[in-house]
Amino acid sequence: MVKIFAVKIIDNPYKYEKLLIKKLDELERNRYKKIKNETRKLQFLVGRNLLFYIIDRILNMNFKYEIRYGEYGKPEFSLNNLKFNISHSNAWVICAVSQTAVGVDIENINNLNNCRYIENLLVEFYEKLSEIKYLCNENLSSVWTLREAFIKLKGLEFDILSNNSALASSIKSNEENIYFKQYDVISGYYVTCCSYERIEDEINIIEFYDLLTE
Repeated sequence: MVKIFAVKIIDNPYKYEKLLIKKLDELERNRYKKIKNETRKLQFLVGRNLLFYIIDRILNMNFKYEIRYGEYGKPEFSLNNLKFNISHSNAWVICAVSQTAVGVDIENINNLNNCRYIENLLVEFYEKLSEIKYLCNENLSSVWTLREAFIKLKGLEFDILSNNSALASSIKSNEENIYFKQYDVISGYYVTCCSYERIEDEINIIEFYDLLTE
């Protein structure tokens, strides 16, 4: 069953950068250092530490955290079949783990609802899925997280300008019997997860300071 975990970034995490970066291998450290946007950089670092915390402390698994990337940047472990996916929005970082492919997305409710550019680009996708049963709400942010989670599940290219009709049709027909679940339990955010196995009903909240424990 897919398990979903979330952590809210608090305090000033850069105070703990040396501790948080310790579990990253050389390739991941280099990837971290190359990220220009400071918010994205912080989200990446916390996301990786959330993933490793889940593996160490919750799943009680022990293996080398060697990560490789697919054609369009989807990360996966090189030496273990455990699947994972990470998403972030503002101060929240979320991670889903599964024995099969998984995609997860989190979005602040207000980030997209007043964005005409995104709304116009996704109008066909939005219209096709506005009444689909997986959605907590029919607004743009809710539909957006569904779209993004599905793309991440499939390891597709993040191209906002193309494939919206085909993506919407695939989700609506669901010929692969994919499990979809959407949450609005984190105040001000929508979370959508999709996978080939069942998804837990709850999101497990992890305290930020728990990530700092050795």
